[in-house]
Amino acid sequence: MKPARQGHFYCENCATLFAAKVEGKYEQRCPECGELSAGNDPTSCADESTPIPRVQRIERPPSPKRHGVSQDVLKIKEATYSDSSGSEERVERSLRRGKKKNRVWVFTGIWVFVLLGVALAAHYFSGSDKGASAPPPNLDKELTLDQIKQIQRQEDKDFLESGIKPCLQVMRDFLKADSTPLKAQFVYQSVKRVGEMSRYYRHNSGFLMQDGKVDVEQVRLLKFPDQKAIAAIFKTQANKKIEALFIHEDGEWQIDWQFLVRYSDSSLPIFLLGEDGDEGEFRLYMRIKKIGDELASSNKVVVFYQPPVYIDPEFEAVPSMDVNVASESPLGKKVNALRLNEDKLTEDPYGLLLDGVDPPGFHRVRVKLRLKKKEGETPKMELLEILANDWYGEGIVGEELPKLR
Repeated sequence: MKPARQGHFYCENCATLFAAKVEGKYEQRCPECGELSAGNDPTSCADESTPIPRVQRIERPPSPKRHGVSQDVLKIKEATYSDSSGSEERVERSLRRGKKKNRVWVFTGIWVFVLLGVALAAHYFSGSDKGASAPPPNLDKELTLDQIKQIQRQEDKDFLESGIKPCLQVMRDFLKADSTPLKAQFVYQSVKRVGEMSRYYRHNSGFLMQDGKVDVEQVRLLKFPDQKAIAAIFKTQANKKIEALFIHEDGEWQIDWQFLVRYSDSSLPIFLLGEDGDEGEFRLYMRIKKIGDELASSNKVVVFYQPPVYIDPEFEAVPSMDVNVASESPLGKKVNALRLNEDKLTEDPYGLLLDGVDPPGFHRVRVKLRLKKKEGETPKMELLEILANDWYGEGIVGEELPKLR
């Protein structure tokens, strides 16, 4: 068998000279770029000793064998290389632009901050100079005493008018509530009062268990040292009158329950049945008895009454036994001060109307009493302290006896 002849071929596309077997055609594919290349006449290269013309080879980067690779595949690959390098260039350009933008924003922020500081400084110093040359007028000095009183009267009127309807609704809801927990939600300081309420309603289950049908007959604004309140007299369908006090707390109107029921540790008749040395705190009427020559007397004599829950200026009640108080003692001086003012007292120091509500000569007091009992002797009571000249609930007014008007 005749050996295959060897031919030399030159690729005009990539300038590569290569050897390949001659298979009847003078064209072979270049192993470097894949293009068809024309070769020398095979008859002139009959043996391998024939010298090969020197051709300058262009150095190219190594690449995978592409013999037999189609032109379409080559173009796709080259396009891929080109696109990849282009993407890298675009990313690099984008990063350069981002850095430039960041530097621009930082510079702009610093500049705005500097301008703002300059503007604030200018405003501050110009305002200081203006204030020094022309101080604002003192409005308090421009108002007369009559104008101030008029403003206060208008504020009091607005406060009273805004509270009448809510207080009426609270009273109706309180009366309709048929249990202590339900009533307690309408009561001022309900957490502290709920125990007292439970004990009270066990012995007074019929009081204020109504259908809530009451109407407002009279309202007054009360001014305590730390707050304002509304006192109201309600009229029931049975023509009975109930006196109540409302405190505005946490955006709601709430009932002073101790004031409403004239709360005491126990009723006065039950207290008198107790043991020697028993003490209690009471909301009572106190009347100062007039005796012969008061100036010559070394003692003041007072008696106490259990007040009714409903208003009754003409009520008749059985007084307690006489209680003696030394005239020159601090307690005696308090009693004497009440005695001197009782004829002209029409309202209490906070604005609560008393004239026509309480029997004449009767003082509302919150007192501490002690029971004294000895075998074979009539029981006696000792007045330990006059805590207040009113029936308001705990914490609404201070513990000191207020000055009378």
